[in-house]
Amino acid sequence: MQDASTIMSSSPKSTRSLNSSRSCIPDELNCSFTQDECNDYFYQNKNIKLEIGKLLGAGGFGSVFEGKCLGRKIALKKLHHNIKNPHAISESFQAEKAVITLRHRNIVKILATTNSSRELKAERLVLMEYAGQRNLLSIINDEDEKISHFQRIKFATDIVNALHYIHKLNIAHLDVKPANIMVNYKNTCKLGDFGCCKVLGENGQGSPTTPTNSYLTGTLAYRSPELLKGGYPTCKADMYSYGICLWQLLTREKPYGCENMYVVIFGVVSYELRPNITEKMENDHKLYIQLVRSLWRADPLKRPSSQEIMTKLRTIRKRKAPSTKYVNQRWRV
Repeated sequence: MQDASTIMSSSPKSTRSLNSSRSCIPDELNCSFTQDECNDYFYQNKNIKLEIGKLLGAGGFGSVFEGKCLGRKIALKKLHHNIKNPHAISESFQAEKAVITLRHRNIVKILATTNSSRELKAERLVLMEYAGQRNLLSIINDEDEKISHFQRIKFATDIVNALHYIHKLNIAHLDVKPANIMVNYKNTCKLGDFGCCKVLGENGQGSPTTPTNSYLTGTLAYRSPELLKGGYPTCKADMYSYGICLWQLLTREKPYGCENMYVVIFGVVSYELRPNITEKMENDHKLYIQLVRSLWRADPLKRPSSQEIMTKLRTIRKRKAPSTKYVNQRWRV
């Protein structure tokens, strides 16, 4: 799924489109909530009044706005009425609703959604906790933002904590990438945008992801070889994507650069093509690179689990002591 966190251009055409998108959001909504939250005043109000603020970002599937609801700051995602692929929008919305009960410090909390409807023209809104305006991709691309060894391992630990939590629940995210990872004011990463996720069966597998079975594809540069071939989604597909994210955290480059994506897909599937690792990277970050290589193995069964990665990250962190600025900062793994 394309992320809804990418900052849009300010061209007149895009501005008119965004203004139109903003104006069609109602001030009052009838939302559905989870039963386990019914003691919270917020969840006892089916009809809620929203104050919609500025645009935070937009992508192929929707736009995200800053807002206020019942006295708390929120983020509101409005899914587009995509004429080209309306079924993908519907499927993405149902996926978000399926994980509305997830509660973890490293996951963007979904507060509510508009009432369930599978009608293709139905209004689909998702109310989420406000996790700030930055995502990990914007930090990676910001030349003025320094990412120390300690901070890189901290980000990596936050992300794998989120993956460990959802994988224990047999949920595969299937669109893990820096643009879908919010970073709040405490520099804590929160995994969001579950529009491509799958609740897996007892055998840890979902249905095949070929176009005949799903209208959602995730982001190709981060997508595992088995999914590119139309195989069954598993939690190990997330670990592959996570490996690409770790590479990007270190290099601060776009995976595969500007190479044609069809060439990349063919290379990844047929020749085990992966983002470039230089000799200097090998020498300066030996354990980290070993971890990255293990995550993007072609055979999903040979990739480490989220639990194994948590252990490896502790080892990497201990091998290289953080600067004194961070010595007293708490880590939660």
